Amino acid sequence: DFYNYLLWPVLLGGVLWWLLRGGRFDRGGLRHVNERYSSAGFRATLAVVVLFFGFASGKSPNPMEGLVKFVKALAGFYDDPWVKLGFLLFFTVLALLGTKLVCGWGCPFGALQELLYDIPFLKRYKTIRLPFAFSMTVRTLVFVLFLVVISGVTGSRWVLFHGINPFNLFGFEFSQVSIGISVVASLLLALIIYRPFCQLVCPFGWYAWFLEKLSLTGVRIDKRVCVDCGACDRACPVEAAKDRLAGKKWPAECFSCTRCLRVCPVDAIDYGPRWRKKDDQP
Repeated sequence: DFYNYLLWPVLLGGVLWWLLRGGRFDRGGLRHVNERYSSAGFRATLAVVVLFFGFASGKSPNPMEGLVKFVKALAGFYDDPWVKLGFLLFFTVLALLGTKLVCGWGCPFGALQELLYDIPFLKRYKTIRLPFAFSMTVRTLVFVLFLVVISGVTGSRWVLFHGINPFNLFGFEFSQVSIGISVVASLLLALIIYRPFCQLVCPFGWYAWFLEKLSLTGVRIDKRVCVDCGACDRACPVEAAKDRLAGKKWPAECFSCTRCLRVCPVDAIDYGPRWRKKDDQP
């Protein structure tokens, strides 16, 4: 497991370089807009994540586990809460490197859902976009239910996320029927809805949204150049681009999927340091 953890910063460090430089520049020069951020490179990276971070490594480590085990430690399930806090902080630091990089690029089950969503099959139904207020509300209620049950208030201390843990797929562990249902339902829905488990259930995804405000890098929009054509919003599988165009203080979560970066016709969008807006640059 120790070596598996070491692979995470290596992967996300490479992804971050690609987002900042590799997918945008070539031999020191800026690529043409239509040549930036190859979708083939994105899919290839996700496939590697599924195969090696998922099936080759098993269900651990994963970001959802990092948060769930820490809460379980606080509830008395483990005798080493500081160790479990360390695992959570590990994924927290990685999430702070870039807007939901852990979720968008490192999570094997998230990557598997992304690859399924990217299949042209059923393309006409992929217009379904969950309102962020709805998905965040559902995910919050699921997390609150988890906290209530694990606290013992209901007389049972069943760990909700154990019964629907999709990461069991990578270890082929299906001791509970509910796990199989969770996996099958998530993957089938992923054909027409973007990352359904991530948007509606995953507690780390819920947690990582709050970290977005603190992330060091992310998508930036130059409002001086933007012509409000809506191309980025149409390409975005969630409401992230729309909310950022509208200037919302707490926009919908962004998975750093690069779709908006590939379609802007006037180069008004890039991926860079969050403390410096794109339109602040000379």
